[in-house]
Amino acid sequence: MVLDHHPAGALLSTTFAANLTANAVVVLQATNYTWNNILNTWNEIGLQNYFPYNGTDDLVVQITTVNGTAPGGFHRDVRQRVFWVAASGTPPTVGTSGLAAGKFEVGMLMARLSSYGTGCVGSSGLPPTLALTGSSQLGQTVSFDLSNGVPNGVAFLATGFYNGAPFPLDLAGFGMPNCFQYFSLLTTQLVVVGAAGTASVALPVPSLASLVGLKFYAQYACVDLPANTTGITTSNYGRVLVGN
Repeated sequence: MVLDHHPAGALLSTTFAANLTANAVVVLQATNYTWNNILNTWNEIGLQNYFPYNGTDDLVVQITTVNGTAPGGFHRDVRQRVFWVAASGTPPTVGTSGLAAGKFEVGMLMARLSSYGTGCVGSSGLPPTLALTGSSQLGQTVSFDLSNGVPNGVAFLATGFYNGAPFPLDLAGFGMPNCFQYFSLLTTQLVVVGAAGTASVALPVPSLASLVGLKFYAQYACVDLPANTTGITTSNYGRVLVGN
């Protein structure tokens, strides 16, 4: 995914490359990227890099996917887009111009909580699942909620700041089939899981203006001895953007 400035009111060229300048910024580049959507709400795409918007120009959003499965039900807006869609093949240099673009909401350092990826199935037949609740605004609290863990067991809450290549890492070679590590680990915290297979860790967000724009990722790893040869399963992962 690439963002760039475009002269306000100017039409896009049907030649894809002509709409981007040398100042275009790659804000998301990933493989095996799973974006979890909730119906009829704004869902964060999960940008990896920042884009400094000048506040005047229009914004070009270029998205290129390969062998992806697009979710249905996107709301439409009467704005210009240039597109090419096919099940296979190399994208051409020229696309088709239309006025039925998908709707985008652009956030400017707004506090956001969002979910990505998938967990691997545990001995219960369900994957451990991470949900983010609360708020990542300054002075508020974010909760990292685990469900489908091993009742009365233990888990680890991992956090980190980087989810670019080579992530996600397939952990099948470590005896954990269909499990993934989604980001570079910085910290891990031991968590006791309750009788219902649930747990929660609360993180207060300090009221420090310097933290606005900070983003980090979180994922649970559950000790589940019957699940696989390593005895560990992993959850999906969440992205926390500290903001206003």
